Amino acid sequence: MQTEAWEQFQRALGRDTYRFENALFIKHELRFGASYWYSPRLDKLPSIEQLDQVFQGQTKFVLTEPQQPVTPDKPWGTAPTRQPRQTLYTDLTQPIEKLLAHMKSKTRYNIGLAERKGQLKIVHIAAAESVKYLPVFMQLTQETNLRNQIKSHPDSYYQSLLSVLGQAGLASMHIAYQGDQAISALILIRHLGVATYLFGASSSLDRNTMASYLLQWQTMLWAKEQGDTVYDWWGIRVDAEMAAGSYTIDANLDQIVPTPGKSFGVTRFKLGFGGRVHIYPSAYVRSYSGFWYNAFKLRSHPGSFSY
Repeated sequence: MQTEAWEQFQRALGRDTYRFENALFIKHELRFGASYWYSPRLDKLPSIEQLDQVFQGQTKFVLTEPQQPVTPDKPWGTAPTRQPRQTLYTDLTQPIEKLLAHMKSKTRYNIGLAERKGQLKIVHIAAAESVKYLPVFMQLTQETNLRNQIKSHPDSYYQSLLSVLGQAGLASMHIAYQGDQAISALILIRHLGVATYLFGASSSLDRNTMASYLLQWQTMLWAKEQGDTVYDWWGIRVDAEMAAGSYTIDANLDQIVPTPGKSFGVTRFKLGFGGRVHIYPSAYVRSYSGFWYNAFKLRSHPGSFSY
């Protein structure tokens, strides 16, 4: 999210961007012409003095999400994150038999069931060609949204993502077919040895074929063959007490409980593949208007898997 390609993607969405102390800042609009600037997954916080020189008087607040723990001085304040604070990392350097051994038994069973039925074909689309398969993904997304009563980004968001990041060799599409019918699909982002499962969707037929399990497994193996060392599941929600700091939990995943709510099933699905739970630090805000920042907090949903 700090790459030049991500910046081009944000510009394709119509957002202004600005580079400051080697960090990417993205302008987001509020109501009545107000705005704030946002920097996701940056390496370090900029100095408050230089930040004020650039943004004070130009925006209502600046929201930042450092990758590593920091101890900023005032007037930095802690804030809810836009990106998910919790994720799951699966180590792809492990032999295939160990990857399978570290999964939960139900996940292994569902992968084996999908393989034994022999009805599924997994297709890995080259990055530059992935945007051509957007209609397939959007059809599955509409089914997923209707089934789970959730919302997703507009079609134009995925169009820009696959066009820009696909041409940069960072985004690819992976689809599970039963005959000629696509029943599960995912968008993968690959950067610096990390393969990130960013978006997924499936049809109602997925429950009978276990296509999403096989699709994830085959995509993990594909990423491993490409030389990636980590599979990042991007967003999970587990026991809130675990979110007290930024660290990696190398524990028995059977002891880690998904948080109740709409993300429960997604988190349980991801945890089944094994790995380590990683928790990012809080976000930090430099507010120039208490009114606008408080209004933003009331309308936002922390870690809402919204990029």
